[in-house]
Amino acid sequence: MTELNSCTVNYFTFGSLSGLKTKKAQQDVLKCCKDQQKKHPTRLERYMQLTSAFLKRKSSTEGSLAPPSKQTKLWETQRVSQASVDKVVLKFTPVELAFLAEYAKTISPVAKALDVLQGETSVQMGWLVTTITLLRTKLQQLNVASKFCEPLIAALLPGLEKCFGEMLTDPELIAAAILVPKFKTCWTSDENILKLGLDYIRSHLDCQAENHISEGSQSSEEEDFFSSLKKTSPLETTQQLDAYLGCPRDTVEVLKSFPAVCQLSLKLNTALPASAACERLFTVAGLIFRPKRARTGSKNFENQLLLRLNKAYW
Repeated sequence: MTELNSCTVNYFTFGSLSGLKTKKAQQDVLKCCKDQQKKHPTRLERYMQLTSAFLKRKSSTEGSLAPPSKQTKLWETQRVSQASVDKVVLKFTPVELAFLAEYAKTISPVAKALDVLQGETSVQMGWLVTTITLLRTKLQQLNVASKFCEPLIAALLPGLEKCFGEMLTDPELIAAAILVPKFKTCWTSDENILKLGLDYIRSHLDCQAENHISEGSQSSEEEDFFSSLKKTSPLETTQQLDAYLGCPRDTVEVLKSFPAVCQLSLKLNTALPASAACERLFTVAGLIFRPKRARTGSKNFENQLLLRLNKAYW
C-alpha cells in the first residue's frame, strides 16, 4: 500500500506512472487516484495547486540548465558556438574550398558591373559600353588562370557578345562614352572603336556649329552689327574636342570649359543605361497607390511619390 501511495503522489506531481513495472499496478494507481478525488476533492485540488506552483518556480530557476523538451532543438541551436561553425567549414575538402574561392573571384566583376549599370546616381548612357568592355576584358584575364570556372566564363563571354555585341560597335554609344570625362579614350585600346566614336563626335559638332551660324544670321544680324564675330566656326569646335581629350581632369566640371562638347555630351548622356531605376519608381508608386487608397488625387499621389523617392533631402 505504501508503494501504491508513493506512485499516486508521483502521478499527480509529474504526470507519469514511472516506477510501476506491471500494467495491473498502473491500473490500481489510477483507481486509487479516482477514489481519493471522490472522498477529498478540496484537499486534492489544493495539493495540485501547490504542486504546480512548486514546479513553476523550479522551472524558472533551472530553465537555463534544463529547457523544455519541446524547445530542445531551438535551445541547442542558440548554443552553437563559433567553434562548431569552424568544424562545419573544416568538413569542406581543400579542392572544394579552392573552387569556392575561384567562383567568388570570377563572379565578383559581374556583380559589380550589374551594380554600376542599375544605379541611379553618377551613371549615364556612356557607362554602358565602358562597363561591358571592361567586364569582358576582366573575364578574359580570369579565363587564363582559371582551373574550375572555365565553363562559367565560356558561357558568360558569348552571352555578353549576344546581348551587347551590336551596342559595343554603335557609334552613338561609343561617342557617349568618350564624352564622359571619367573615361574619354582610356577604356579601350581598339583604335577602330575609338575612330567610330570620334568621327561621330566631329560630325555632330560641325552640325551644331552650322546650325548655330544659321540661327544667328536670321535672328541677330539686324539687331547686332557685330554678331558675326561671336559665331563659332567648325575649326573652333574641333579644337575644343582636342583640348577636351588632352585635359588631365576627369570631373564633370571640365565640360564647362568646352561649350560645344558639353552640349553634345548632355544630348548623348541624358538617358540611363538600364531601366532598373524606372522599375523601382513604379514599385514605390504601387506601394503608395494601394487598393484602399484608390481615390487618392493625382496631385496628392505625385507629391507623395516625390517625397518617398527623395527622403535624403527632407
